[in-house]
Parts: sequence; structure tokens; C-alpha cells
Amino acid sequence: MRISTYWSQQQAVNQMLENQSRLAVTQQQISSGSKLLSPADDPAGAARALDLNSYDTAIQQYARNISSATSRLGIEDSALSSATTLLQSARTLALEGLNGSQSDASRQAIATQLDQQIAQLQQIANTQDANGEYLFAGNATRTQPFTQAANGSIVYAGDQGQRQVALAPGQTVATGDPGSAVFMQVPTGNGSFAVNAASTNTGTGVVGSTAVSDPTLWSPAGYSIQFTAPGTYQVLDATSTVIASGSYSDGGSISFKGISITLNGTPAAGDTFAVAPSGTQSVFASLQSIAAALATPADTATQRAAAGNQINAA
Repeated sequence: MRISTYWSQQQAVNQMLENQSRLAVTQQQISSGSKLLSPADDPAGAARALDLNSYDTAIQQYARNISSATSRLGIEDSALSSATTLLQSARTLALEGLNGSQSDASRQAIATQLDQQIAQLQQIANTQDANGEYLFAGNATRTQPFTQAANGSIVYAGDQGQRQVALAPGQTVATGDPGSAVFMQVPTGNGSFAVNAASTNTGTGVVGSTAVSDPTLWSPAGYSIQFTAPGTYQVLDATSTVIASGSYSDGGSISFKGISITLNGTPAAGDTFAVAPSGTQSVFASLQSIAAALATPADTATQRAAAGNQINAA
């Protein structure tokens, strides 16, 4: 078979053109930093590259979410630490107010300090993050969550939601807590039951420490401790059936249904103390109740006992 000179030369030219084309592609790959210049170069590789781009975008978003959540939770932690410090100070003031040596003027001064602390606590509850969003408003982050009503009470205007952000596929974390759960649902009493003195009591009995001594015997229900004489009491259940009775002395303990209640002072005949399962109330309402009790003149032992019971029940 005879090969023409033209064909041989054309083959050489084609080979040079192909090499130039490959060189151009290589140069483009080097300059762009990408092996795939178009999906046609490697369809399977292009599909994998798109998947990797999606993964990379998601990882970057997760990193931003983690940074944002860390910052927001850090601000909340700082706010809650401030609130804890303030409440500890308020507790100290309340204990000072219970001291029998306090005069009406000094008790009023303590009440004024408590009013100031209530205002400070409201500011903490309205803390905002760097974006101007309220930490304790639930999902209503642009709404100021705690405002003062016309009657002086602090009310919650946020919602019950809890914001979540994704940290990884199928994994989320809360970036805050609604103020309703943090500030408005504080358990009353010891968390299991609460004891409240009747407003008509005429003796000097003040509720002291309370505890569930035997959980297996405790039955959450309504009970009433009634003093038939200064040193004698009986406990009635919700049907007015006497379930316990006994004698009492100042600082003694009354026990029934697996619980114990210490009373200080001397209740008068006819004085009653209601025992009920713990509920919840606003921390603001608790502090305001304490401040109101301290601001009320207490010239007699009975009045001081009533103020002490009001403070203990707050």
C-alpha cells in the first residue's frame, strides 16, 4: 500500500493541533484551578463536584449557625447570671426585713431597694442581642417581652416559642428560652407544696421550713391546718375530714401525709394555714409581694407575723 506525502503531512498537522488543544485545556485548568471546565469534560465528575459544592455550602452555613448560637447563648448566660445575683441580693433584703428589730422606716427603705431591683430585673429580662432582638421573647424577637401594666404588674408580651438552628444534618439546638418559662413560671412553696396563712389569723404563727419527708405518703391535694387552741391543731382534708391532730409549741413541726411544716410563734385559736400543691407565679409578682409586705406598717406582733407569712409565701 502506498502512502502519499500529503497524508503523512496532514497527520502530523492534526497531531500538533490536538496537542495544542490539550495544552490550551491544561492551561485553562491551571489558571482556573479547576479540572472540570465544563460538565462535558467528565459528566460523572461534574455531578460529584456539584454534590461537594452543596456540602461545602451547607458546612459554611452550619458554621455560621454555630457562631450565632454560641454568641446568643453566651449573652443569655450572662443575663441569667446577672438575674441570679440580683435575686440573691433580694433574698438577703427579704431576710433583713423579717428581722423583728426593723422599724417601719427601715422596712420601707428595704421595700424601696426591692422596687429598684424589680426594675433592674425587668431590664435584664428585656436584654437584646447584637442584632437588636430580644433574648427572652420566644419567636417574637422584635417585641419587647416584659412591660409594666397600669396596675404595676409586670406582664409578658412574647410567645412560648423556642428558636432552633441547625448544627448538622438532623441536629438542631435551641438558641434561647422564652421569658414565660424563665421569669413567669417560678414554682411556689418548696416545689412540691406551698403553705399560706389565712389573712384573718390573729396569732403570731409564721411558716418556717417545709419539706416532703416521705414521698411515698405524700398525696398532692388541698389540706387545712386549723388551731383549735394556741397549742393544739388538727389537719382537715378537702372533705373536712380530720386526718391528723396533735399539740404544738413554738418552733415545732407539724407532720402528716409524708410532709413536715415548721411554724414559729404562737398561732391563736381559729388560725388556719392552707396546704396545697405547688403552683407557679411570676418572679416579678413574688418580689412585688415581698416589697408590699415590707412597705406595710407592722406595729404589732400579729401584723409582723402576717408580713412574715406574706414574704415566705412569695
